[in-house]
Amino acid sequence: FALAAGLDSIAAATLANTAAALVVRRIGNAVVAADELQAAILDYEMEGS
Repeated sequence: FALAAGLDSIAAATLANTAAALVVRRIGNAVVAADELQAAILDYEMEGS
């Protein structure tokens, strides 16, 4: 979906990896909410600057 939405391949991979990192922290089936994913990406960007 990220590529279809216009993200480049690096941004799409970063988005997918961030979502996966959130999911593997949980037991069982997990869903990542959009606001949770957004917060994680913002945290990642703040750490990099």
